[in-house]
Amino acid sequence: MLIYGKRDVTVDHVQSQKMFNAMTKADKAVEFVSLPLADHYFTREADRIKLLSSMEAFLAKHNPAS
Repeated sequence: MLIYGKRDVTVDHVQSQKMFNAMTKADKAVEFVSLPLADHYFTREADRIKLLSSMEAFLAKHNPAS
């Protein structure tokens, strides 16, 4: 899972997109969540909630707790 904040000045969006493309090409289970107002640290509460709920859904799908 790749989660990227569009206002991140530490990691360029292109890097995340390239990683997503490479993982897709390698037939890996990958999801890419892009948050338009999020920064590198997910300082906004709404972005943290989206981050955590996306992670929870991904893990439930790909690593279920039996």
